[in-house]
Amino acid sequence: MSKIIFAYNLEKDIENYLDSIYQVRRLSHGRKKYQEMAGRYLFPEDYLAILKARNEKSARKIIEKIVKELLAKNEVIYSLTKDLSEKTWKKKEKHFFILLEKFFNKPVYFDKVTALFTTLPVCPYNRREGWFMVSLRHGLEDQMRTIFHELMHFMFLGYYWNYTYQALGKNSQKAEMIKESLTVFLNDKDFRKINTIYDRGYPQEKALREHLFSIRQDRESFLDLLNEAIAFLKDK
Repeated sequence: MSKIIFAYNLEKDIENYLDSIYQVRRLSHGRKKYQEMAGRYLFPEDYLAILKARNEKSARKIIEKIVKELLAKNEVIYSLTKDLSEKTWKKKEKHFFILLEKFFNKPVYFDKVTALFTTLPVCPYNRREGWFMVSLRHGLEDQMRTIFHELMHFMFLGYYWNYTYQALGKNSQKAEMIKESLTVFLNDKDFRKINTIYDRGYPQEKALREHLFSIRQDRESFLDLLNEAIAFLKDK
């Protein structure tokens, strides 16, 4: 069975701050004020210090100081959070992988993936490097939903991204919309047996998510569902 390895990497955490607050270097999917959203747990003076940094080198030093202080002050809390997150996942992983394979009509293809903890509330991923992030600032239920959400992305990217990208005329933005929309099915009756937090998705994909969720029971295979999503976006 595939394995999730839980770890923390200071440099990756710092990079998350650089890409989310110092400069926004990822797709917003219609989310407004992304930097404010990412920095909502920071004290105002720390948030502004990152924004006003002279350059990236300076921003990195400011962020490193902030994060190291957080880690020191919350050593016990974060240690318990990491342990509980891993233990909770162990109780859900077998059931989730069964559901994941059933949904995509494909076997889980990765042997292992790393869940990297971050001290921000935003959780990016890198499939090529084989990791996604889980927030130390979130509760256990939301951490589990994050894991479910990101692994759905990995399955889509591994099996269906190229097909979708080509079918949409090599439009990566629309292919991204489909990738993000598919997590709406974490809210269906099967996944809700282990997922207990509503997956809201992002504003940009709201119409597509609602459409796909409404037609799922009439589509026999995942590929049928995917083709429906492609057709929906081709008209936009």
